[in-house]
Order: sequence, then structure tokens, then C-alpha cells
Amino acid sequence: MTKKIIRLTLLAGALSLAAYFGYGIVRMQQIRSDAARLPHFAFRTLDGSSFTEEMISTGYSHIVINHFSPDCEFCQDMTGRIRDGRQLLANTLVIMVTEGDSAGIGVFMDKYGLRGLKNILVLRDPAFSFYLKFGTGAVPCFFVYDGNKKLTKRILGETKIEDLIQ
Repeated sequence: MTKKIIRLTLLAGALSLAAYFGYGIVRMQQIRSDAARLPHFAFRTLDGSSFTEEMISTGYSHIVINHFSPDCEFCQDMTGRIRDGRQLLANTLVIMVTEGDSAGIGVFMDKYGLRGLKNILVLRDPAFSFYLKFGTGAVPCFFVYDGNKKLTKRILGETKIEDLIQ
């Protein structure tokens, strides 16, 4: 009788784990398919106002969503490349999203000379929703959309500027 209870308990546990992980896989696939078009999002500008995907102008050939952390060395390197390659990105809107605080982001923007650049926008994600909208919390990562807001590339980690526009 005791062996039967142990077997049933192990079977129930295994089924529960399978269901849990199965749901996770299905949910991640749904998030990734949702990201095939620019998903609905609501991030914050440094002054605290809301910025949504609906506010993105259609006059750009590409839209690059960059998830970053001001403390990440790879992100800092990529930000320098983006700033230095801004001539290549002249027709591209780069939206940089971080969970960092406004003061730290302000220091970061000043360090990399991002203030006043028309096609580079830095936003905060105080609700930590990037992962739910784009399917990853990795930094740096890039989601490249065409002018019609369809996903053309998903890049995890550092990359060349040319990869963001080709």
C-alpha cells in the first residue's frame, strides 16, 4: 500500500511538472509570435510621461527596440557604437528601453551624448514588462522592425550597427 501511494505521488508530481513546463513553452511561443509585429507596450520617458508603440511615426525605414542596462559593459559598448554609427542609422528609430531609474539613465545619456538625438529615444520600463512583451529580458538585445512594424531580426547580445539595418 505504501509503495502504491509513493508511485501515485511521484506520478502526480511528474504530471504537474510536465503541465507547468508545457504551459511555459506554449506561453513563450505566444509571446514570440506576438512580437512578430511590434507589440503593444507602454514605457515611460524620463519626465514620466507614457510612450506607446502607437506614438511611433511611420517615417522610418527601421525601428530598433534595444533592451539594455546602464550598468552592463556590453550595453555600454553597444550604446557607443549606436552613437558613433548614427549616420548609418539616420533613417532608423532606435528605442532604448531599461528598467533603470531616471537619475541613472540621465547620467548614462549624458555620458554617451544621447540627449537631443532625434532618432534615439531612451525609455524606462518601471513595470518590468519588457520580458512579457518581447519574450526575453536579456541585455543587450535588439528587435529590428521594418517600416511596417514587422519583425525582421531578433538579436541577443552585441552586434554590428550594419546588422541593425540590413
